[in-house]
Amino acid sequence: MNADALIRLILLGNRSPEEFAVLLARISLGVFFAISGGNKLFFASHYKEMYDTIAGAGIPFPYVMTYFVSSLEFVCGCLLIIGLLSSLCCVALLIDMIVAITTVELATIKAQSFIDWLDDFLYLPQVMYIIIFLWLISSGPGKLSVDHWIAFRFGLLDGVSPGQPDTPQAVGRRA
Repeated sequence: MNADALIRLILLGNRSPEEFAVLLARISLGVFFAISGGNKLFFASHYKEMYDTIAGAGIPFPYVMTYFVSSLEFVCGCLLIIGLLSSLCCVALLIDMIVAITTVELATIKAQSFIDWLDDFLYLPQVMYIIIFLWLISSGPGKLSVDHWIAFRFGLLDGVSPGQPDTPQAVGRRA
C-alpha cells in the first residue's frame, strides 16, 4: 500500500465493506428487538416487567401499550432481519426508543454537571440504537435485503430497469 492510499484510508475510510456493515447492523438490531419483543409477548415475567415500567412511567393504557410496544419490537425486529420494510421499521423503533428515553431513562440520569449528564445520556443504549436507525434509514437496508430485491424487481433503483443487471455502474447512473 503506497502512502497516498494509506492517507486516503485514514482520512476517508474504506467503503468496500459497507454492505457488510449495513447487513450486520440491520440483522443485529433486528435479532435484538425480535428477541426483546418476543420475550415480552411470550413470557409472563417479561410482560409484567414491561407493564410495570409503562404503568410506572404514567403512559396511558398500560395494558394495551405493553402489547403494542412488545408487538412492535417483535414484528419490526423480524422484518429488519430479512430486510423487509426496513426504513418503516427503523422509524417505528426509533420513535419507540425516543419514548423510552423520555418517559423512563431521562429520570435515571443523576448528574452533577451538564458534561456528566451528556456523558450519561450518550451512554444509554437507546441513544446508540437511534443513531444506528438513522444511519440505516439514510443508507438503506443494503443489497442483501428483501427491500432491495423488491426495488430491483420494480425498477426503482437509479437507472436500473428490471432487465438490466444490478451493477455499481448501473445503480449510480441517473435515467
